Amino acid sequence: MLKRLLKEPMVYFGIIGALVYYFYVPDITDKDLTDSVVQLPSRFVDAQKDKFSKQYQRQPSEVELQNIIDQEVNAEILFREAWRLQLYVGDAVVKKRMIQKMQFLLEEGSATKDVSDEDVEAYFLTHQETFLSRPKVDLYHVLFSQLLDAERHFEQLMKADGRSIEGVAGSVKGSVAFPLGNVFTQISEEEMAQFFGENFSENLGMATFDLTKLDQWQGPVKSRYGFHVVKLSNLSKAKEVSFSDVRDSIRKKLIETNRSASRRDAVEAVKQRYQVKITD
Repeated sequence: MLKRLLKEPMVYFGIIGALVYYFYVPDITDKDLTDSVVQLPSRFVDAQKDKFSKQYQRQPSEVELQNIIDQEVNAEILFREAWRLQLYVGDAVVKKRMIQKMQFLLEEGSATKDVSDEDVEAYFLTHQETFLSRPKVDLYHVLFSQLLDAERHFEQLMKADGRSIEGVAGSVKGSVAFPLGNVFTQISEEEMAQFFGENFSENLGMATFDLTKLDQWQGPVKSRYGFHVVKLSNLSKAKEVSFSDVRDSIRKKLIETNRSASRRDAVEAVKQRYQVKITD
């Protein structure tokens, strides 16, 4: 019976709610917001004295302490008046803040089970292909704004038997400067797509790791910036990652997955008390 109760999200929500209600100490009073009496607990005054002392390295004077009290009392009164006038109704900022607080309570009350070493290892074995280090290559490129200039330069390279032009990209007729430079050392397909665009890496054969194109000029290859003449070299193929390298990251991922699922269950449990109607 107890184990079944501990799996219910609403049990945790109720416990958190009770703790918040019992231990919550507002700035001035925990009375009804419609009450005209503003109580000032002595512990509040003591807390303000201690706070002032830590900040200024001395005790506050009577005037300074009274100013602090007046500020808090005024804030409490204005808050109660705003509540009485229902100024929170229709206020998107207030609504968003209250939603955030409720989400926080539900998250704290979510039943998040611990993740065992067996769970972590099982996830690693099931998703082992996702833990491969990605292939990487050295990339050199020359960028052109016009396709014709890129084609002309590529033809020249072919006639010159593909001799390297590293270091003189800026002097190539029609070429333009690339914001991130002309040389990339050990760049992955994902990084290549991030810098140049998805089609760029596909056109270079990165997906199939075409070894026949290594150390040869290719192009023109279109990107979001223009047209590139490209050479790839020094391919580092994918390597398996050991379990010890990813154990901690898997554990964090599983914990967050469990927390998200528990949070959703808690919200769904609360929703059971409500009806949704679509009106005109």
